[in-house]
Amino acid sequence: MKKFIYMYRLTCVYAACKIEENHVSAEELGKGIPQDHQIILNYEMTVYQSLEFDLIVYAPYHSIEGFVNDIEEFCGTNDEQTQMLKVTYAIIL
Repeated sequence: MKKFIYMYRLTCVYAACKIEENHVSAEELGKGIPQDHQIILNYEMTVYQSLEFDLIVYAPYHSIEGFVNDIEEFCGTNDEQTQMLKVTYAIIL
């Protein structure tokens, strides 16, 4: 039982480093244990599932595109103004 707790603790440290974008490889983290570092990688998804952590990152690009479309409809812009909005949109992305 202590072995599993120890492995979960190492996996949590590995996941925290990954989430905070402070890369520490599983091999480097697993140097101090007599088992293979692959165990840390095997427990990683279990830890994420138990925390109900979602690895999906939503980007605001669809919202910006909808915003530009709404402005075009609201202002009734002509072709030149529409082109300016699209250039501004391209710069933002």
